[in-house]
Amino acid sequence: MNSKHPSMKLGLFALVITGALVAAMMLVGCIPAPQNVLVAANSLEGVWIVSVSMSGPDAPTYTAMASFHHDGSVTMMENDGRLGIGVWEKVADHRYVWTIWEYWKEGEDFLQAKVNSSLELSKGGDTYNDAVTFQAFVVGNPKPIAEGSATGAGVRMRVK
Repeated sequence: MNSKHPSMKLGLFALVITGALVAAMMLVGCIPAPQNVLVAANSLEGVWIVSVSMSGPDAPTYTAMASFHHDGSVTMMENDGRLGIGVWEKVADHRYVWTIWEYWKEGEDFLQAKVNSSLELSKGGDTYNDAVTFQAFVVGNPKPIAEGSATGAGVRMRVK
């Protein structure tokens, strides 16, 4: 651009400033997100309350919260406070798989668990059932110190 067109410079400057302001307002939440956006019934995305039943005699049942994110990541927190982080993907209509890793300290050992699941989402999209397998390791040792399986049932959380 040259100095012969000052109004063009001013117009472009105003456009750049307006774009920057809109982007900043979106980041800080001044421009609200679209309302009444519903997740498709054929999607795992969202937050779930999950009841997990371990396999075996006298095996415990526990509750977890899982959040399946749009980018394919998953975060899960068990009722004992352990946090699992991993990934999920759709493998067929209403069918998904996920893998998470958990880390915690027990006594003097740092432990990790790898948890895999294959699940089927209900036709309505508000519940799922899954089959879970897990392996627990001492961090740095590839040999599992425990292995097992479980079944789970998830219920989608909704705003009430």
